[in-house]
Amino acid sequence: MKNKINKIIMLLIVLILIATILNIFSYFSKKELKELSLNNYVKIESVNTSPDTIYLITQCHVITMMPTRDQIYSIQGGLEDRIEFRPLTHDLMKSIFDVFKIEGIMAKITDYKDGVYFANLILKRGNKILNIDSRPSDAIAVAVRLDKPIYIKEDLLKYGLKFC
Repeated sequence: MKNKINKIIMLLIVLILIATILNIFSYFSKKELKELSLNNYVKIESVNTSPDTIYLITQCHVITMMPTRDQIYSIQGGLEDRIEFRPLTHDLMKSIFDVFKIEGIMAKITDYKDGVYFANLILKRGNKILNIDSRPSDAIAVAVRLDKPIYIKEDLLKYGLKFC
């Protein structure tokens, strides 16, 4: 009798472990896991600005972008942790994320068409992944404020300057 009870307990433990493992794998949908994937992406090691250009630096490439001066000013403010007398748009976004417990995960520069880069801002709220279509300058400005990584699709490095 005691041996039978032990077998039942072991079977219950195994079933609980299987259910736990299945729950972990179903925590994010396949679409959300794809959005989180960094396959074919390269990390931006450094973001720098000049009055009219953003420089995204990887280990061997520099990608340049030329958004508006306001966007560059906002990115520079985020890089310097500068707080203005009144909040800028990206500061406001950070405050909203804080209030609604939205966590930044990363910014991804995903495409380049007709001279225009495209990006996504990847956020998390609870157990939901949010993939927000964004201009790269906005995604970068938010990512630097949240101290989150920025990635660029490897295929897009050909539009930059290789230095190693």
